[in-house]
Amino acid sequence: MHPNFRPTENTYGFSHPAHQNPLVEDIVDGIINFRNGIQFRGVWNFNASTLNKKEECSIYGTKGNIQFSFFGDKVSLTT
Repeated sequence: MHPNFRPTENTYGFSHPAHQNPLVEDIVDGIINFRNGIQFRGVWNFNASTLNKKEECSIYGTKGNIQFSFFGDKVSLTT
């Protein structure tokens, strides 16, 4: 892991069943506060409808942001 993404100060996770099987928690939130001030927030819905599916990672900084897909090959940089 890149040195800017460790060590962590606090980590939190939440999950909840959203659909037919109450034993499957298919909506998940993750929050990480790194000691150097970097903040992470991830939200996953493993049972989203096809119309609502979106998979991207956004990194925001003081000089712009970077967006990309973990499963794609396109990277967008905005400054």
